[in-house]
Amino acid sequence: MQKKFMLNYVIIGVLLVWAAWQLIPTFRYEMMSEERKEELRMQGDLERIQERIIRRGLDLQGGIHLVLEVNVSQLTQNIAQNKSQSYYQFMNQVEEQFTAQMDRDYFDILEEMAKAQNFRLARHFPGRGDENSQIIASLRKEAADAVIRSEEIIRNRVDQFGVSEPTIQRQGDRRIIVELAGITDPERATNLIQSTAQLEFVLLKDPEVVQDAISRIDAVVKKVDPETLKDTTTVEDRVSQDKEVTIEELFGLTKNQEDTGGDSTALVDETIFEDRPFSALLRNLGNDIGVPAENYYAVNQVLKNPEVQRVLPADIRILWSNTTETFTTQDGSQKEFYRLYFVNRDAGLTGEVITDAQATLGGMDGSNMGQPIVNVSMNSEGAKIWSRMTGANVGKRIAIVLDDKVQIAPVIRDRITGGRTVIEGLANIEEAKDIEICLKAGALPAP
Repeated sequence: MQKKFMLNYVIIGVLLVWAAWQLIPTFRYEMMSEERKEELRMQGDLERIQERIIRRGLDLQGGIHLVLEVNVSQLTQNIAQNKSQSYYQFMNQVEEQFTAQMDRDYFDILEEMAKAQNFRLARHFPGRGDENSQIIASLRKEAADAVIRSEEIIRNRVDQFGVSEPTIQRQGDRRIIVELAGITDPERATNLIQSTAQLEFVLLKDPEVVQDAISRIDAVVKKVDPETLKDTTTVEDRVSQDKEVTIEELFGLTKNQEDTGGDSTALVDETIFEDRPFSALLRNLGNDIGVPAENYYAVNQVLKNPEVQRVLPADIRILWSNTTETFTTQDGSQKEFYRLYFVNRDAGLTGEVITDAQATLGGMDGSNMGQPIVNVSMNSEGAKIWSRMTGANVGKRIAIVLDDKVQIAPVIRDRITGGRTVIEGLANIEEAKDIEICLKAGALPAP
């Protein structure tokens, strides 16, 4: 019996030691200052530590819980055209029925009442079919797209808060659940998530302007006079000789005595690292500047440096692509890259002028036959600005930017009049659909 108790004590002791050992990363993380966390992030170690800690939920850690829902009634009103008195009377009746029967689907009620009153939706929703059933199906698709647009925008915005494991998920066809644990300023987070999405059309800077800006950044990182490197820095179209260097070596930092033992490195081109340390973080992707995914944080830290901000021209913005792309390197391996864009500070056009965007395949009578394209329509004000803007910049590239992330940057091939534009050169219909969703992005649905 005594041996049995002894064995139980040993097992309990082992479990307690194991539990304490598992909690060590969590205790260390909770005791860290924000400055120390930022230093570890720069070293590339913070994410590794965060993977080992035990996370507290909203009930223990606090934070925000949001339920965002598509306002299908307002969405329908925004899409409708030719709004007559009879239209408003009918839609008010639909709204009253929906308010009284919130458990029912809005479009089911709309279809039933249109049928009962012999109300033809086609005259108010042109281009979506002749039958009420076709129009209802089209409106359902618009509502589903609105949820997808909102989810994409929310994910981009949540990244700004540095929440390691946010919960963002769709609930049914109309709702998005957002949970952000540990947020210290819930009001700011809520306002940012629910604010209007900013869609912009922005011209890219000319190559010589980009190269001058990069040379100035190199000079700051190297801590020399920016004028001494002017017009000498290029992101060459050549094979880079990659090597790993510590973030401390790149930024001239001294590592804290608390050693995390992780991989605190960035991938640089060793052939130019000594002379052009910032350029060494970049790669050539045809006509674009590429950044290996593992260098994202290092490049971002350089760009946010106040000294870098001071030496850059006031009319330049530097933006990231909205996602990574996979490229095959010289050794045959697959590597993820972001694109880095240098664009005008001011947008030439904003998303308020977009009236419609449709992803489709090119027709049988054009150069884009069978290829994925996006047809874009603008209002009269947008058409005038777009005509002047494209006419003055033929051959240049223009970035379509959503919430400061570049979605695509096509070339302006000719002056575009009439407010109708075709975006072509897309990889597949999925990319075309993504661009359509981006162009349709507007105010987020009310919670």
